Amino acid sequence: SGCEVLAALLVHRDSNSEGTGFDWVDDTLEDLSDQIDFLALEVYCGLGRIQERVTESDELPVVLDPGKDGFGAYWGSIEHRQALQELSAWLLCVIFRALGYDSVSARALMEFSNHDILCLCALLRGLFAVRVNDSSLPHDTSQIQGVALEALAGLTAPELAFPFSDGSEADIAEQNKVL
Repeated sequence: SGCEVLAALLVHRDSNSEGTGFDWVDDTLEDLSDQIDFLALEVYCGLGRIQERVTESDELPVVLDPGKDGFGAYWGSIEHRQALQELSAWLLCVIFRALGYDSVSARALMEFSNHDILCLCALLRGLFAVRVNDSSLPHDTSQIQGVALEALAGLTAPELAFPFSDGSEADIAEQNKVL
């Protein structure tokens, strides 16, 4: 719910044409940046751990008698995964609104994730997995997903794939050998 409150404040900040009264929101986001980074990593780790359990539940045979299906042990995992996916949506909503939807780019997302592509992809996967019409999500979830998809397409840029490169072919070839 903290992400939801910050996201709502960011909408009101952007709609306030004079820019007065909401300067403290940016200061608060800056103060919370370490916790937001930690939250992103927790979501990444949680989704990774839960995925195996949910995959196991998908492989169970369909049984008409709910008392005999053996599915009960997986409900918590599925609900937990859905909660983490919703948290991904809210977390990226806060980040996108803080940046401004027009400023969201592959480079900005890589900076947010400290160039951890696995963490970023887990958050994006969580965002893309949520249902747009869910009332527990931001009202503009479809717009957030669209912005995220555009940024995702930019992740193939060489300067993002090789962030410590000077751009020369030799440098990229050398990093390719290391990989």
